[in-house]
Amino acid sequence: MGKKHALAPVSHSESVALPGIVTPVSLTLPKHLPWADYPRTGQLLGRIGRGVQFWKGDFLVQGQHLYGEKFAQGAEALGDDPKTLVNLAWVAERVAPARRRAGLSFSHHAEVAALEPKEQDTWLARAETEGWTRGQLRKALKGERAPEDTPEPCAVHHCKNCEATWSGS
Repeated sequence: MGKKHALAPVSHSESVALPGIVTPVSLTLPKHLPWADYPRTGQLLGRIGRGVQFWKGDFLVQGQHLYGEKFAQGAEALGDDPKTLVNLAWVAERVAPARRRAGLSFSHHAEVAALEPKEQDTWLARAETEGWTRGQLRKALKGERAPEDTPEPCAVHHCKNCEATWSGS
């Protein structure tokens, strides 16, 4: 995809609409969409994609607080697998909105959800600063929290644990 284009951020209170026709399975852009609107539309789609899991989680958590057992009907309306819904709600409840980072994925936040709030802040800040993928964050968390789980290099011809190849006899 190459070079990133600098776009003016969309403020939290700004109302924006997708151009064209949006259905559950397609987006049809206007035939004469101005170039300036094309990257802005991509930015909006990206924000929606990155935000929807947080929104669903918050929907579930807040629905349970507001409606008790009846919230399950709203949860079913989302149409997701029940296990997915449990995960979305758990992460949303454990990682407060003020702690979340727009530059990181929901999966990043799921990785730190079991930690205490201060630790969440520390790890999310590191992931954001270092530009870590979710996998890199997971690996760093494992290394920091449980070094004994990291296998030592083995003296075998090919070790599945450390993926090393040994040429000795």
